[in-house]
Amino acid sequence: MRKAILGAALTAALVVGSAVPAHAAQTQAEADATATREALVEIVRPAVDAAYDNVESTMAALVKTSVKSTVGTSASLKTFVKPLLTAAVTGALAQYGIADQRLTDLIDRAFTEALESKLVTKVLDSSFTQAVIDRTVDYAVADIVSQLGLDAEAEQQVAALVEKVFNAPLQSVGTAATKVKGDSKPAYTAGVGVNTSYYAYDINSWNQETSCLGIKIGSRCVGVTVTGNSTPSDITVTGWNTSTIKTLVSATVGVSSLAALATAKDKLAQVDLKAVLLKAVQKAIVDEIKARIDALLLKVKTEIVSALQAELKQIGVTVTLNPADSYQVTFTKILDALKAKGISYIPKK
Repeated sequence: MRKAILGAALTAALVVGSAVPAHAAQTQAEADATATREALVEIVRPAVDAAYDNVESTMAALVKTSVKSTVGTSASLKTFVKPLLTAAVTGALAQYGIADQRLTDLIDRAFTEALESKLVTKVLDSSFTQAVIDRTVDYAVADIVSQLGLDAEAEQQVAALVEKVFNAPLQSVGTAATKVKGDSKPAYTAGVGVNTSYYAYDINSWNQETSCLGIKIGSRCVGVTVTGNSTPSDITVTGWNTSTIKTLVSATVGVSSLAALATAKDKLAQVDLKAVLLKAVQKAIVDEIKARIDALLLKVKTEIVSALQAELKQIGVTVTLNPADSYQVTFTKILDALKAKGISYIPKK
C-alpha cells in the first residue's frame, strides 16, 4: 500500500513538473512568415560563395602560372612594352604640331634613339618593370577568371538551393499543429530527437507517456510508474535552421564545384591568352605610369632632352635644354636655336 501511494505521488509530481503555462499557439502563416526568402538567401549565398571561391582560387593559381611564364621577365615584357611606350611618347609630342620635315625627322631620330637604347633599357630594368609585371598578372588573371563564368554559375547555384529549401514540403513535428519545411520528418522518442528540418523551432510542450519502473502484470504496474515527455505537442518556429541548410549546401555545391572546376579548365584552354595579355599590359602601363607619373616623366624627358641635344649638335646647333622644363619651353628653345641658324619652320594651324 505504501509503495502504491509513493508511486502515485511520484507520478503526480512528474506530471506537474512538466506542465507548461498556456500560450497562444503559433499559426502556420505566422511560422512561415518568420522564415523569409531574403533571410534564406543570406544563409545560402555565403556557403555557396565559399565553395566557389575555392574553385576560383584554384583556377587563378593555374592562370597566374601561365601568365607569369609569358610576361614574367623584363625580356618577355619588352615585346609588349616597347611599341606601346613609343606610341605613347610620340603621340604626346604630336600636339605641338611642328610641320618642318627636317625638325620632324630630327625629333623622330632623337626619340627612336632614346627609346631603343637608354630609355627602354632603363625603364624595363627598373622597379617599374616589376610593378608592370605584377599589375599585368593581376589584371590578366582577373580577366581570364571572369571569362570562366564562375560567378554566374555560383549565382545559379544560390537560386536553385533557395528554391529547393523555400519550397520544401511541410513536415509534422510530433502532434504540433505548426508544421516545418524539410525533406524528412523530425523524429522524437522519449523526449529525444533531432531537428532535421529547414526551420528552427522551440518546443513549447510535449505529449506525455507513462512507463513502468518495475514489473508489469497485464495492464497493472507493480513498482513505480513514471510519466515523461514523448513527442512535441506544440512548437514555435523561430526562423531558418542554419545548420541543416549549410549541410545541404555543402553536399550539393561540393559536387557542383568539382564539375565547375573541370569545366573551368576546359574553358581556360579556349581563352585567347595573347589578347588578354596585351590588354592587361596596356592597362598595367597606364595605371603604373599614373601611380608614379612625376618620376617616370622626368626620366623620359631626361633621355629625350639628351638625345635632342646630341642630334642638334650634329647639325651645328648648340642649345642647353633642361629636363625640368615643360615640353613647350623645350621646343621653344629648340626653335629659337634653329632660327638663329637660319632654319625655318612652319607651325601647324
